[in-house]
Amino acid sequence: MRIKTTIKETNFTFCNQLNGSKKKKANSLQEAKVVFDDPEYGIITENRLDAGSFLISFLEFDLVRPVHFELQSNDKLMQMNFFLKGLDLHSLSHHIRKINKGTEVFEVPASSETIKSVSIFFPSEAFEALLNYMFWDNKMEFTEIQHTKIPQDFIKNTLALTPEMQTVLREMASCEKTGQYKRLYLENKITELLLLQLEQYELNESVQTQFSKSDIEKMNEARKLVIQNLASPCSLIDLAKKVGTNEFKLKKQFKALFGNTVFGYLNEIKMNKANQMLQKGDYNVSEVADKLGYKTPSHFVTAFKRYFGYSPGTVLRVSITIILNMFDFLVGLLSEELTLITAF
Repeated sequence: MRIKTTIKETNFTFCNQLNGSKKKKANSLQEAKVVFDDPEYGIITENRLDAGSFLISFLEFDLVRPVHFELQSNDKLMQMNFFLKGLDLHSLSHHIRKINKGTEVFEVPASSETIKSVSIFFPSEAFEALLNYMFWDNKMEFTEIQHTKIPQDFIKNTLALTPEMQTVLREMASCEKTGQYKRLYLENKITELLLLQLEQYELNESVQTQFSKSDIEKMNEARKLVIQNLASPCSLIDLAKKVGTNEFKLKKQFKALFGNTVFGYLNEIKMNKANQMLQKGDYNVSEVADKLGYKTPSHFVTAFKRYFGYSPGTVLRVSITIILNMFDFLVGLLSEELTLITAF
């Protein structure tokens, strides 16, 4: 299958892969980093993993103007999208859809903060095979939708990213395996993500019949307020008042829709945010604790260790080690170049 993605405004090509071609070894895994840097539009960074049977794209958008992506395919594909940051209400959400043979164009908006997402492409035949294998009530509905020419009809709503999905995505991004072991590891993780999505889709179908459209809109607004106020979250009573419901309905409906309690969901987001901040190495443990609203660093350390199973200092030390190793490498490279120049 052939996938090609291009920015229409500048004709910049991100991906043009011949997946599954004879030129590729059966167990190969090709990794690539592509950076689009344009003063008029902004910066887009893609880290791509291509194994022939699947393609994973980790994307970061820092755009000052919207751009239009043109996606071309010579076959029917499935695409899982996970939105991790920067899309306001759609942050920490996901959907799955079919890409028909031909060309599609979609817009990526400008944003005041970095937009982060993960896209996973794989042949629709693999998806059909999984549905045929599963004893699943919604199998017929999914199979029928798969043959429609309207990709948006594949799934009715963008669903909230569950804690389990976030964990799998984090494991995929931090995988240190190489070669065929990494490929097999990622294949298993993709299957795990797909099963989690199908499970949530089925759950969501039952939830849609339980709650009114107004109730669902209120829960989405509550979720938005939780995301926007990590450092100073309001009480359940205040949150319920802000979205126009009561505390009992808030607790019941929020958990049914998003798979977690309000404070459990808040903790999930705070822990992932903390992990990202520490990995970048721009803040120490005390600064991260302060920015996320913890009374003391020790409270933050306890919460972080309970969630991840290791201390935040471990993440910070690893990040600093990577930076220092890179610095040593660059210094060594520069020294070699100076030696060569001196020799001449």
